[in-house]
Amino acid sequence: MARLFRRRKTPFLPLEEALLAAVVEELESPSKEKLSAQVAATKYVHRYLEWTEVNLYPRSRKGPRTDFPEESLFRRKSHDDFRFARIRFEVGGKKYTSHLVAVCGRVFSIVTRPSPKRISRKLPRITKVTILVDPDVPLSDAESQRELPQTYLAFISDVGPGQHGDWVVFAPDEVYRTDLPSGSYWVLAMMNGIWFAVAREGEATGEVFICETGLDPEPAGPFRRAIGFPQE
Repeated sequence: MARLFRRRKTPFLPLEEALLAAVVEELESPSKEKLSAQVAATKYVHRYLEWTEVNLYPRSRKGPRTDFPEESLFRRKSHDDFRFARIRFEVGGKKYTSHLVAVCGRVFSIVTRPSPKRISRKLPRITKVTILVDPDVPLSDAESQRELPQTYLAFISDVGPGQHGDWVVFAPDEVYRTDLPSGSYWVLAMMNGIWFAVAREGEATGEVFICETGLDPEPAGPFRRAIGFPQE
């Protein structure tokens, strides 16, 4: 009877452990050791959206706020999340695909399609692991800026980031990506934590828009006038 109440030594379910172990095995050093250390330091796992996304945290659900050890963090510490590994696997003849996502130097989530909720306590047959990018290799300045709008980069060059009226304009290494109903966007500036200046991802010369939290963007006239941002 005592075994039924034995505390688990890991917050991960068997499927999650297998996926993480498969990626650790494929990574080169020092990324291999860093990911392994982050997994070992994970104390709490949050599963939602039918467990299609599993987030990893280095603290217990109600415990004090902590972070992963500094020495375990990847050197790519961008605020923009990125997928660094893809795992294809099967359970009971059904095919699944998972991605490991990192942000701010650490693994943050396991994203799986279709939903793995019903098979998370089973061991997968892993068919292929692909390392999409080495998470310990930081982006060069040229790489980190290659998709940002030229009007934004010109403003940063001429005026600089920081407080401009009610707006806070982010430096290029502070810009991050967000998903809105109409697609993925770069977040370039923020006002009062509610309004954001954004540009569609993949359009380096694209227009800058403004949007309210979670809503689709609109033309950025008020933003441009407030901080003197150049017109298209």
